Amino acid sequence: MPDWVPPHMAGGIEPNGTFALSTELGRARVHLGNVIIERRGTVWVRVIEEASKFISDLASAAEPPITNVGPGKVRQFGTSRRTTSKAKNGASKPIGRETPYSPPIGSQPSIEWIHLVRLSIDDVYQRSTDNDASRRLITSIAANFDWRLCAPLVVSRRADETLTIIDGQHRWMAALRRHDIPQLPCCVFRYESTEEEARMFILANRARKPMNRLDDFFAALAAADEDALEIQQLVKDAGL
Repeated sequence: MPDWVPPHMAGGIEPNGTFALSTELGRARVHLGNVIIERRGTVWVRVIEEASKFISDLASAAEPPITNVGPGKVRQFGTSRRTTSKAKNGASKPIGRETPYSPPIGSQPSIEWIHLVRLSIDDVYQRSTDNDASRRLITSIAANFDWRLCAPLVVSRRADETLTIIDGQHRWMAALRRHDIPQLPCCVFRYESTEEEARMFILANRARKPMNRLDDFFAALAAADEDALEIQQLVKDAGL
């Protein structure tokens, strides 16, 4: 562990190897594989997939803006930086430092409506649904199925043309319980092997960012949720 990390730690290292850091937004739990970023005494914790963009955003935010200056100051300060230029066809296009993105990985998926009976799961890497939490979730989705919340399933089309679900098995199992949903929308990819499918399953689930309580509250306010509105009124009545 680098010498600059321990001063930011809040407590010791847990038996599972995790530890807490004091960040500007409160305590953050650091897990194996996370990236710790420090700048001017402030630290952040990010999953590895988000670290590069976060560092790039920090660097961009640190650049001082160049404001317009009068003609008498151009020699001393230079001109203001343009943010767009004209392309050959006359359209505006952004100029300046390009973000160092690497080329996209993999090939584009096909978007298809697939009959439920053609879909399957691979127990080698898929999560088991033989538990109370999964059963409750499947029952709830089936009982209150809402197309507005049904994002496309992520599906692998294997060499033998079988269609294996990478992400979305709970939606699929809920739809199977009903008799009015014969098919579901799917993003269909071709992967090199079962091992690559498993890696995509891990990345899809690790990349999810859970909603915190405050975000949930403000979304509930926007949705005119009765409990959220009552809480807001209590806070206002308290003068906060």
